[in-house]
Amino acid sequence: MTQRLSQAVIDLLQAIDLPRQTRRTRQNLRERAEELHQEHLTINHNVQTNPVLNADGQIRQNLDATRNSIETARHNLQ
Repeated sequence: MTQRLSQAVIDLLQAIDLPRQTRRTRQNLRERAEELHQEHLTINHNVQTNPVLNADGQIRQNLDATRNSIETARHNLQ
């Protein structure tokens, strides 16, 4: 669950770094960043409401790192 989201964020960050993106491409990347942000919020909520998952420190750490990467991507696309 979090691994797939993390990989999607990595792919997004790599796409942002590509030179000379068209305006349309950047808009598509912004939309993808927003989709990933919403997906992260959903997963984070599900983890918080599940005591077993919420107690798993590795899951919490992965979600925090993923959130930071998504925020970086969103900032870089402004």
